[in-house]
Order: sequence, then structure tokens, then C-alpha cells
Amino acid sequence: MKLSNYKHFLRNPYLYPHLFRILIRKIKYMIFSSKVEIERASAESRTIAENWCIKNEIPIIEALSTLDIEYDKDYFKNKFQSVLNDANERVSDCPYKLGGPGNLSLIYQILESLNAKNVIETGVAYGWSSLSILCFFDNRDSCRLWSIDKPYVGIDNSNWVGCAVPKELHKNWSLLRMADTEGIPKATNLSKHTDFIHYDSDKSIEGRKFAYPRLFDNLRNGGILISDDISDNVGFKRFCEEMNLNPLIIKDGNKYQGIIKK
Repeated sequence: MKLSNYKHFLRNPYLYPHLFRILIRKIKYMIFSSKVEIERASAESRTIAENWCIKNEIPIIEALSTLDIEYDKDYFKNKFQSVLNDANERVSDCPYKLGGPGNLSLIYQILESLNAKNVIETGVAYGWSSLSILCFFDNRDSCRLWSIDKPYVGIDNSNWVGCAVPKELHKNWSLLRMADTEGIPKATNLSKHTDFIHYDSDKSIEGRKFAYPRLFDNLRNGGILISDDISDNVGFKRFCEEMNLNPLIIKDGNKYQGIIKK
């Protein structure tokens, strides 16, 4: 564990609580678990989650039809081609690899179906999902996106967070530069009742166990929560089973997304 990897955390006191949690987690694992045990448990969790996703996966068109949405994979691109071109230029200047764009049409069409006004997303990176949401909010009244993000461990990417989003779309955006543990309670307090939630941050079982109940409790009846990478471990599966929920499972590239309508 190199402290140099955390120098940007050390320079920012607002990130101290998260740094403390990282160190405690690492120390706990070193004391109570061997590397082999951790890797075995992680592999077992992933296998269970992947098998569950494979068993329950349905085609995205079928999944969206249950939400009364006629899905079009090119919907966002056809509406905002010039916006996407400009965003790609800004992203290409970023010196760090922060992740792919995801399914912007999926997000945009769900927002349309909900006539969403209040949205929370966890994990921003380049800001592709943010771009889709803020394009929907443009020229609409009383809309707000609360996004939660912090610097990546090992790099200080804070100046590049959300770089895909043009300045003219920032008016409906509140970017909370903090970890989920601090950011989610703050966002849910500000949002009160949320129409749509996109979870794409801490993918650990611990992170999901903290986030899902708080986010879902804040979601209005009829609102929708999407979680990315649900095949990484059993965190999403356990939450759905504990809450007696029947999620829509769709394939996203080589991974899976879960969609829950409250």
C-alpha cells in the first residue's frame, strides 16, 4: 500500500473520511483474511452473480417494453449528434482512461417516460450519463441532477470529471465531489423524492449494501433505479432478494445492468 497513491486525498481534507475507510478496510483484510481467501470469496461471489444474471436476463427491447418504452439504440445519437461530437473532442483531451459512454439512449428514453425532474447519479467519470440527463433537462423548468464523484485512487482526475458535459448544460447540475458515504445522504436530502437514479460508483459488496437501501428509499413510487455491473458480485442480487424485488436484467456489453421500478 503506497501512500503516494493517495496524495490527492491527503491534499483535500473533505476526502479524509474516505481515505480513513480505505485504510481501515485494507488493515482489516490483512489481519483477518489471506489474499487467497479474499480472491476465492470474490470469485465465488462473481460466479453466483453471473449465473443469476444469465438465468434472468431478457432482451433490452423486451425489458423496456414492460416500462412502456419503444427502445431505439440510436435515439440519443440521432437527437444530439453535434453534442456527442463536441463531447468526444473534449474527452479525447483527457490524459486518463475513465470509462466508456454506456447506453445514453437507454437513460434518455427512461427519463422521457418518467418526465423526470429530479435525478441522482453516483459515479461520473467523463460524464457521459450526466450528458444524457442534462440534455434531457435542457429547456425544461425546475430540473436538477445531483451527481456524486470523487478522484480515482492513484490519480487526481478531479479536473476532468464530467468533461463530456458542455458548460451551457451545467445550470441544472450539482456535482458533489465526495465519496458515496458522504455524498449519497447529502444528495438524497437535497433531492427529497427522486424520479430516476443511476448507480455506477462503488461496485464492492460493502458499497452496494450501503448505497442501494438509501437510494431506493429516496426513489418516488413509479421511479426507476438502474445499477451497472451487477454481475461483479452478489450485492445487487442480495438487495433485490431482501427487498422482494423483481428487477429487469439486461446485458450491457460483457456485463449486466439491473433495472428496478418502484
